Amino acid sequence: MKKHQIIGFTLWTLGNIILTLRMWDYLLIAPVLAAQMLIWICCSILFCINISSRGLFITSNIILVIAGLLGFLYFIYYRNPIGAVNIVAALVVIIKNCLSERKQKANCFLTKMLTILVLIAMLLSLIFTMQIFVTNNKNGLSNGLSCSWSIRDEKFFDKLAEDCTTQEEIVLAGYEWIINDIDYDYEYTAFYQYFDIDKTLQTKKGLCYDYANLFAAYCRSQGIPCFAVDGKCQYDYSRNHTWNRVYFNGSWWNVDTTHDSMLTAPKHFCKIDFSNGIYNDYIITRIY
Repeated sequence: MKKHQIIGFTLWTLGNIILTLRMWDYLLIAPVLAAQMLIWICCSILFCINISSRGLFITSNIILVIAGLLGFLYFIYYRNPIGAVNIVAALVVIIKNCLSERKQKANCFLTKMLTILVLIAMLLSLIFTMQIFVTNNKNGLSNGLSCSWSIRDEKFFDKLAEDCTTQEEIVLAGYEWIINDIDYDYEYTAFYQYFDIDKTLQTKKGLCYDYANLFAAYCRSQGIPCFAVDGKCQYDYSRNHTWNRVYFNGSWWNVDTTHDSMLTAPKHFCKIDFSNGIYNDYIITRIY
């Protein structure tokens, strides 16, 4: 292993430790985040391996490209910054592979086995992540995509709903808490908007995106399907908004916690009419 690889691996390992400690409570109950972390760790191992075999070189780079593309999807579509980490990680290893001097011979048996095991771990993580992406679009229950909550948050949510006996009561408990305890942050302008539940709960402030994802996190933690919905005003496409679509009592309902938190008489829930893609003058652009 060359000097730059030793330095890189050391720094990468420190990053692995810091990121794992920082996200530990999330990793325990958000499998998709754990899968993304595993990809990041596998990239750090591949950075230290000098791949000579042509087959392994091609295979590893293909898997790294897929990991980078999936990270890009995670970063842009689900607005999760962990995706950016894997984009950079995959890119660094691909560049290292392409710039490294490759001898025209096969790797030794141990190196080959280690590389194969790491690539299998990455491939399984990628397949699992893609499966979660698909499943999330069907049931609205996933933890770790656009909205994430930790064990600590789930305990807090459980306490909010502890006296509730029906799905409707559970949903209303979270709704009432959000519209009464969270204030709109008029001073915040986000260049890259993503949901940080710790920040939202600590500051008790947020934008519509934070309101919607906080409500989704609460409902999902209680086993209630709930989506965040993005939309553009049909009269002014520069105006964007995010609200929720939640399922209880056998029906899907629209609810706008951001809007209702500013009213003295909240509108509560509106049963969804699936005949069109418009809600309160907003054209739906994304449901996640």
